[in-house]
Amino acid sequence: LCSKLNCFDSLIPRNFLFILLSKMTKAPTATGPAIGPRPTSSIPTRYFIFINTDIHFYIKQYTINFSLWYTSIMSNFTHLHTHSHYSLLTALPKIDDLVKQAKKYSMKSLAITDNGNLYGAIEFYKTCQKAEIKPIIGVDFYVAVRSRKDMQAGIDNRRTRLVMLALNNKGYKNLIKLVTDSHLEGFYYKPRIDKELIQKYQEGIIAISPSFSGEIVQALKSRNQDKAIEIANYYKQIFTPHTNENGEKIIDRFFIEITKHPEIDGHEENMQNLIAFAKEQNIPIMAAHDVYYLAPEDRFARETLVRVNSHSDNSEKISDSDEDDFSFISPERATELFKDLPEALDNTAKIADLCDADRHRRSPRRSRQELGASAACSPANGRIWRGEIGRASCR
Repeated sequence: LCSKLNCFDSLIPRNFLFILLSKMTKAPTATGPAIGPRPTSSIPTRYFIFINTDIHFYIKQYTINFSLWYTSIMSNFTHLHTHSHYSLLTALPKIDDLVKQAKKYSMKSLAITDNGNLYGAIEFYKTCQKAEIKPIIGVDFYVAVRSRKDMQAGIDNRRTRLVMLALNNKGYKNLIKLVTDSHLEGFYYKPRIDKELIQKYQEGIIAISPSFSGEIVQALKSRNQDKAIEIANYYKQIFTPHTNENGEKIIDRFFIEITKHPEIDGHEENMQNLIAFAKEQNIPIMAAHDVYYLAPEDRFARETLVRVNSHSDNSEKISDSDEDDFSFISPERATELFKDLPEALDNTAKIADLCDADRHRRSPRRSRQELGASAACSPANGRIWRGEIGRASCR
């Protein structure tokens, strides 16, 4: 501890701990050597004064530093809603800078959740691996208000959000399919998914309803409790808990995101309503802090970037306030903000621990005989064996 805090450079002598322990635990008594600590009154005056003065100095000089270091090490907080510059015209941070910031705060894991895409997934994965940080791959999806194929002006340009994280390799592959279909079938101003795609590709994915632009919070803001309950029941039905081989529950797969922005008027009231709703519907909450830039002073640059985007909406976190903060906060700041919601921090840690999509872990290869000629030639299969073209009959 002394080495970590550099307290040997203070007024505390190098032999302070030795003097303190030896005088308090090994002082002789009338019946022999003492085993336990001596009463304070039996400590010689010179040591008593020394302890009082130097410990007082130590506490005054190092309590704050120790508190920050200890909180950083012990915090359960992981950023699970993080945007990089691949969230085009929305966020500033580059992948390297995000990972360096996480490393600076001694974080063991970090997620990337760019808007509707996986452009940065591979770069993020490799960068995290080099920094010995666990990468968590996710997407902040745009969800169509109706079907992804509906494109009526004035109606279908509105959308909500749903954050999805890959729980395993199956989930990562499903994220790829969701992103692909959102661009090829659901693109209207933004690449959109809908409930049909969500239900089709839900396996291996943890879903998080965002605190600003999720369907549930939007319904609650409109004072439509029935609609909020309907949406919650749908997602609970689709994202059933993740279980082990024995059918025992490991973790829920649907969470409601809670964020803390005391600087934004009305946000705390919205979060209290959202927390109460989550408890009523038995939906676990998780702690998050949307990241769109690294430092608070980057806010103006990010606002300028967003206003270049002609198709931005409220979900892009545009505010007229000069104080709202969507920077990369430290674990100690997160612990301070969520001190009244320890279960939210715990759930964030559980999600981070269980998300384990390994991009390099591959399924065993199957032979051409196992797959058959039709599979080998199928365009959907995506694999063409050298020398097989022309010899296999693809009918």
